[in-house]
Amino acid sequence: MPGAVPGHMLWSTLQAWNPSYLSGLEVWLDASAIEGVAAGGTVSTWDDVSTNGYAFTSSNSAPTLQLNVFNGYPVVRFDGVDDSVENAADATDVANFSIFAAFIPQATAGNFFISEKGTGTSVNWYLWYNGALQAGFHNGVGFDDHTSAVTLSSGVGVVWAYVLDDANNLLRMIPNSTEDSTDETNSAVTTGSQIVNIASGRDDANFTEVDVAEMLIYSRALSTDETILVLDYLSHKYGVST
Repeated sequence: MPGAVPGHMLWSTLQAWNPSYLSGLEVWLDASAIEGVAAGGTVSTWDDVSTNGYAFTSSNSAPTLQLNVFNGYPVVRFDGVDDSVENAADATDVANFSIFAAFIPQATAGNFFISEKGTGTSVNWYLWYNGALQAGFHNGVGFDDHTSAVTLSSGVGVVWAYVLDDANNLLRMIPNSTEDSTDETNSAVTTGSQIVNIASGRDDANFTEVDVAEMLIYSRALSTDETILVLDYLSHKYGVST
């Protein structure tokens, strides 16, 4: 187990802390909380373990549960062909939100990782990584792309944070607890009737080959200290260097 992160909490302390201690937790998907699915079995429903209890289901092919993949923890594996899950939860029907994910990219040609669609094929925003494995954010307003300078590695786990603070026109992309991008202009998103898709795009296409261990969505822009808390929790749990 990793020890201390300088200036932050020991893992022994983090084990007693969980993301629900921060207000605004809308969605908490944790592969280790999936019950009743054997190794390699299909995950037809991925239940949210926040107090909201959303159920993410597949309208295409269901992903599978793989055990002992990410620092000893299970992942939900999306094949990049037709696997995805979604929920019409209005989980981010707000102008400010924070998303955290512990995942392993498994392909050199990325597409949509997490996307939010409005009506029909219109897109409100999406998180993605491109063919160069650079993660980014697309806001759907003015169709701005904000791409990280940090390159991911296929088969290597990462902990990533996106914090959108529309009130201050600020987008923060933080890979592995290292600040990467701030003060992005025109980073606002369109709110409204929404569906959160994981591993696919707005039109049941652009599927992404990815292993997802855990994902958190907060309905507000977390502060710097709060963001560090969540990143420390995920980084220590999944053994990602910070």
